[in-house]
Amino acid sequence: MSKRCTPLWREAHFEVKMYENTTFYYTPLHYTALNCTQLHYTTLHYTTLHTLHYVTLRYTTLHYVTLRYTTLHYVTLRYTTLHYVTLRYTTLHYATLHYTTLHYTTLNDTE
Repeated sequence: MSKRCTPLWREAHFEVKMYENTTFYYTPLHYTALNCTQLHYTTLHYTTLHTLHYVTLRYTTLHYVTLRYTTLHYVTLRYTTLHYVTLRYTTLHYATLHYTTLHYTTLNDTE
């Protein structure tokens, strides 16, 4: 990984970049950048995400996830299910959606 990649939890100073078979419940990721991060077979429940750069989400389920003022650059969503996901003031740049399911997803002021 390049030195531009940042940890998942900036506040906790974790250096791990790949998360597999992980479930995050009620985990706020406020003002946290997920740069060059891979989430494989990961479930996010009631999670707020900010700033996703060069992120790959494979076989990832997002339940009740809020993306507020979030920038998605070069994000790949493969076999990803989005349930009750709210995208507010979210910018999508070069986002690739492969076999992605959108259930009850709200797109507000999304470019």
